[in-house]
Amino acid sequence: MTESEIMEARKVFQDLLNLISSAAEQFEYEASVPIANVPAELVCMWFDDHYYPNSEWFLECFSPQERDTLAEFHRFYEARVDALLDTEQVSELQKSTEWQEVMAKAKEAAGEIEWATEQGAQACVSRGTSLIARPLG
Repeated sequence: MTESEIMEARKVFQDLLNLISSAAEQFEYEASVPIANVPAELVCMWFDDHYYPNSEWFLECFSPQERDTLAEFHRFYEARVDALLDTEQVSELQKSTEWQEVMAKAKEAAGEIEWATEQGAQACVSRGTSLIARPLG
């Protein structure tokens, strides 16, 4: 796996946490994909599409501290996901106290990880990790 591929994989998580944490980005996403149920997508993108903490590429592309940060966010989100409003509209989702809490925790998690550092990418490159185990896009 090249450094570029590693940085791209890390950016997927950065972008996803930023989307979950940003009301404005959620509205932009809803406007750009009008046929999508964006509230459901925000849940599925994390739980179904990207967060695979035991996968080889994940273990090697994130430091133990970064994995702890992502795991803490995951547990926090998971504890609230069933209480989220069953709606297809971002505006309704954002009225939920639980969603406001998830947004704040996502922002906190995103701020704790140094996404664009050479160190994080170089750790994966030196181990020859591949993202083939799980598609990220």
